[in-house]
Amino acid sequence: MSEQQALSQPLQTEEPLLNDQEMQFWLDKAVAWGQADSPDTQKDTCLHMSRLRDFLHQLLTQVNSMSSTTETMKRLPFLGQLLGRLCWNPYVTVCDTSRGLLLGCLWGLYSERPSNAVEKKANQWIRELPFTAKDRNNGKNKKTFSPQLGPSGRTGQMYGFRPEMVCLRVSPRRDHTVLHYHGMSFEEMTDKQSMRKVLCQLSTEEDETAAQALMKCTGVPAKEYHLKVLRKKVALLQENVGQSCTLFNSQRCSCDRIVDISEACIPIVTCPEASSLISLLLQRPVACVTEALSEDFLNALTSAYSRQGLALEEQALVSLWYHSFSSLEEAVLSLLQSVITTGLTPQKLEQQVAQSLLPKACAQHCSIFLVVNDIFRSILKQAEGNESVKTLVQTFTKCFLRELALLKPQTSISVKAFFPQSPSSLLVPLLTMPSEMPQGAWRNHLNWLSSSLQRLTEEEEEEEEGDGRSTRGHHNVFEAWFLLVQCAHWVQVAVQLLVTSGTEDGDPFLWLLIFYHYPTKRWHHRASQLARAKEAWNHIRTLFSGAAHPLPSDRLQSLGTLVSPQPEQQSFAPSLTVSLLVNVAVFCQLPPSGSAEVLQAVVDQSGLLDEAACVLSSLELRLNEGCCLSRDTVHLRIKELQKMITQMHSE
Repeated sequence: MSEQQALSQPLQTEEPLLNDQEMQFWLDKAVAWGQADSPDTQKDTCLHMSRLRDFLHQLLTQVNSMSSTTETMKRLPFLGQLLGRLCWNPYVTVCDTSRGLLLGCLWGLYSERPSNAVEKKANQWIRELPFTAKDRNNGKNKKTFSPQLGPSGRTGQMYGFRPEMVCLRVSPRRDHTVLHYHGMSFEEMTDKQSMRKVLCQLSTEEDETAAQALMKCTGVPAKEYHLKVLRKKVALLQENVGQSCTLFNSQRCSCDRIVDISEACIPIVTCPEASSLISLLLQRPVACVTEALSEDFLNALTSAYSRQGLALEEQALVSLWYHSFSSLEEAVLSLLQSVITTGLTPQKLEQQVAQSLLPKACAQHCSIFLVVNDIFRSILKQAEGNESVKTLVQTFTKCFLRELALLKPQTSISVKAFFPQSPSSLLVPLLTMPSEMPQGAWRNHLNWLSSSLQRLTEEEEEEEEGDGRSTRGHHNVFEAWFLLVQCAHWVQVAVQLLVTSGTEDGDPFLWLLIFYHYPTKRWHHRASQLARAKEAWNHIRTLFSGAAHPLPSDRLQSLGTLVSPQPEQQSFAPSLTVSLLVNVAVFCQLPPSGSAEVLQAVVDQSGLLDEAACVLSSLELRLNEGCCLSRDTVHLRIKELQKMITQMHSE
């Protein structure tokens, strides 16, 4: 009997260590899977990976328990065919555990001192795994590990190998590593599956013991070898990605290959060596309609980035958000969650929003801003009274407008494109920052805004009376309110002008504040809330009047009742109350000690200490930006009040 017949013919076993049916099951699976070239085989391979790993664990244990390769081949005659087929399924070898088990089985079959034809043939087969070293010094090829399985090719058929196996050729010089695929260099490779198979095998390190044994003849450590080959492959793919579109030539458009390359890169998205290629793919300008990135590639990037397993440069991250809605949505919701749970000061909130890069991305891509705006819009429709969300929306819009102003005129688009649903008459007046106009014009500007918003609400009520099913008026009012939330700097200016104006000039400002806190009639009619606001405002003015000393307890009790939760009705907005309190304390004529006494008494009774600290920080921030009326004593009063609140916190 020939050597090959001795290896290929099934031998009788006295006590099979493996269940024959299980061995046959996995052999049939390996044959059916092939190299996982179709979606069905890829899916089936993934579904069976857990069971396959368990089987390989058992197989490795039994191989290591054998006294020799001859005994192993006698009892497991189809072992070589099974291992050979599994080794070239990239969906098997991409898994660290499975790949390590396969290499362990191969090493278990290797005989250091082969004593017969079977062991010699097994050693030859193991050495002829996908590695060939080329001695460039003498111009001859020195065979070490090669996929050329003999002149007849029968050895390859016997062990389940196919002629399209990958061949890795390493020069003895460690500074020159070349990767070949069945006699072709990567420059000649165009098949998507081929690229993915190679990258699957290079995406992680081999099991150290087995890899060192298999590559000892190359003179290059396994880790170094794989890194050099991976870098070479990445560099060649970068050259391909950088090619310009050839849509107008007679040949096939080069953009068609972008989706193929992006799919091939899925196994290496977390490899630092591939970061430049990933950035290039994400930032490649869209040259024609045929260009796209694989959805699986984008999902892999999103998953890796969310696990903090992927580091992306700023522009690459912006490009990922541009290409992937799920990645953008996750970034927005993560920012929202961090703001709600941490309770940042206005200064730290603005810093965190800016560092998230989302405002910068929105300024560069209108489509990103529209998606982010829709997320904020949807959340506010469900939680219009959530002050943390409204503060985030205002801060985000402020950072966005700042980034938009930094863009070159030729790269920016009309601001109206970013707000397609907002009432056009209110857009520019609200987006204009207070610092962009004289302080003397603020009062007339706010009077106009208040009257314009009142007309919108009146039109809504008229439409509901005429046709209760009409939603157009409600939509317009909500969009006007949403824009007001985004541009809440004018709401803050209205509070400041209200506390510094006479009693006869404050009604438009007070109405604007009520509309900001109660945009719908979900709980109470806006008129009833306006009446309660006037009552609270009268109590506050009395408390801060110079003649009211000592503090009238009845006024304190009445104000506390207004802002406390009531069993049968919605309490008056605490955020509006504390905003009025703090602004009066800062801008009134009382000495700083008197203002601090009044503010301390009210916040202590109403439990609005944290809210008062936040309003003070916001007022200080606007003062530094020129969006606040300023006098020499304002800074000093803010510092005194902040010191008082800090002391209350420590008690």
